[in-house]
Amino acid sequence: MTHLANRPDSGGNGNWALDRFTRVATVTSKGSVAPSDCGVRSGPCYAYTASMKDVGKFTTILGAFTPNQGAPYTGMHITRRLTGQLRGYGQFTTFYATAKPNAHLVPHVVNGTPPGDASYTWPTLFFPAGTTVVGVSEETWGYVYTAHVRISHHRGTTQRWADTYNNGGGQLPADGNITG
Repeated sequence: MTHLANRPDSGGNGNWALDRFTRVATVTSKGSVAPSDCGVRSGPCYAYTASMKDVGKFTTILGAFTPNQGAPYTGMHITRRLTGQLRGYGQFTTFYATAKPNAHLVPHVVNGTPPGDASYTWPTLFFPAGTTVVGVSEETWGYVYTAHVRISHHRGTTQRWADTYNNGGGQLPADGNITG
């Protein structure tokens, strides 16, 4: 489990929020395979799958472009700073590595965005330096952001944005938007 804070979140036109969340990632063994699957001539090679689950909060960046920049939201900016909930997941196809994973290699706390921690490469953090890792690919993924916005003393509304593998990266009208 990793606690991430101040992690920039990108939308259709740059970073729009800073996230703080907990990520639970797992790498599951599918057993030994031929060394050629790892792109090597000899030595050990193992097949794996991986998954991630993220739960936490986001805070918008005032003045940044909104996350959905597809029509009719093109050119819109965040109008106020607000905090909301985020939930996300990732499922990875089978990939191959010349070593076994070690969860202790994955950072327990991340502040900001250090090199190499992109969600789509996260399973590689489980392997020691020098390990050949081949074919890490996030097959399905999705993030849903929800914020409750007060309009007046007695009224409010909920803003929602969905950014998933099968919705144009959150840039379709039906994906919603977070505007502040």
